[in-house]
Amino acid sequence: MQIPKAYEVDLIRLVRWEIMFMNISLLKINISEGFKFADIFYYIFTLLGPKIFLLTRISTLGLVIFNQKYRDFFHNIFQNVIFLNQFKGGLLIFIVAVLFADFSKYLGHRMFHKFPALWDQHEFHHSSTQMIILNTVRFSVLERPIEAFLVIPFITVETLILTESINNNYLAPLIFYVVYQTFSITNNYFGHSSKLFVYPKPLSYIFMSPSLHWIHHSSNPDHYDKNFGMIFSFWDRLFGTYLDESNIKNIPGYGVNKSIYNKYNPFYTYYILPIRLFLKRLYNIRFFRSSY
Repeated sequence: MQIPKAYEVDLIRLVRWEIMFMNISLLKINISEGFKFADIFYYIFTLLGPKIFLLTRISTLGLVIFNQKYRDFFHNIFQNVIFLNQFKGGLLIFIVAVLFADFSKYLGHRMFHKFPALWDQHEFHHSSTQMIILNTVRFSVLERPIEAFLVIPFITVETLILTESINNNYLAPLIFYVVYQTFSITNNYFGHSSKLFVYPKPLSYIFMSPSLHWIHHSSNPDHYDKNFGMIFSFWDRLFGTYLDESNIKNIPGYGVNKSIYNKYNPFYTYYILPIRLFLKRLYNIRFFRSSY
């Protein structure tokens, strides 16, 4: 039976709309391995939890603003050592501080993939078998506190420079920081979505295209431990962990095969399982040492 041309065109349009509709990352929550709609629960749990890095910035800002002793101490450092009273110098120093902070995140990310005790925590982020935009904040209850030991010193320096700049009416570092954070958050969310987004060259030589993060979550063994950066691509290029957009077509799926984080309900998985795995690692280390 021949399908009339008009119906054939409508059918093609319907299929295209269905494909586009199903490619919305939020709709993939239902087909991700594990507890149904788990990512919604994890997102809510994250919103209810303490924001370590935000609290660090607020506490540092408060310490400098409301404590005259600390304010004078850091003011003398910036004036005599960093020469923040020079407009261009202040902005340059702040950019360097931001780059150091981003590099610390790159190194921290690699450490979470390298060491088993840290991977126990980071596996939670990789346990989703779909690229879902809510995965952006899918971290175990212990991962952020552990990461803080490496990153917080640089965040503190950033905040101190911002505070001193604002006190001296130098707004360039603040403007740069707002643009940087906006770009960082946007890039991160797009990187965990299902929307293909690749920056053209030469931008891609500097910035990590959001969809290259798909490669980082890929289940293809050739893609393991690649594309650690979320904002800049030059760290991965420099240390040999970069794969470009030509590798996206070789992604067979996402996530960790049969991850332990997909075997339990969201409450247990988020609040209890990471601590249980961490304590198990500590026990094994203690047992190993006591055997000699």
